[in-house]
Amino acid sequence: VDTEFNYDKFNINYKSLGGSPFSGGTQIDSITGTTGGYALLFEYDITGCISGTCSIGFQLQSDSSNNDYGVGILEFAIKAADLSTSEYKTIDGTSMAAPHVAGLAAMLFAYNPDYTYSDVVNSIKYGGDDVTALDGKTTTGKAVDAWGSLKYINKPTGVTLSQ
Repeated sequence: VDTEFNYDKFNINYKSLGGSPFSGGTQIDSITGTTGGYALLFEYDITGCISGTCSIGFQLQSDSSNNDYGVGILEFAIKAADLSTSEYKTIDGTSMAAPHVAGLAAMLFAYNPDYTYSDVVNSIKYGGDDVTALDGKTTTGKAVDAWGSLKYINKPTGVTLSQ
């Protein structure tokens, strides 16, 4: 975005019933000025535009008094989510487990930065909950348990409070 500040504008609008989004539509954003030559990511919530007739528009308004570069749209995508208030979608596997275990490891290191790698790994592996269905699927047959992992390793020592 490179427009004359407060004189030229890049407008983004939508209209749920179709037609020109700039005639009775909803303005999502109006940008003026410059991004300093950098491409930026803009994301907008357009839940008010969920229909088969919705239109989305981009508009450059200029007073023609200054010759800046204008606006470039490098990529445009609409991402939809199928929302349901009556059910949850459950997913599993290592892609789901990895962020939970990584978060727990970070929490354990934050709890005591002097813990070694082995302290943290062992507390995650052996501080978990026994789950029969995991026998033979994990090295310990346990499911991750943050509280169990905190209880498994020694509490930090030499901690003082300063004000």
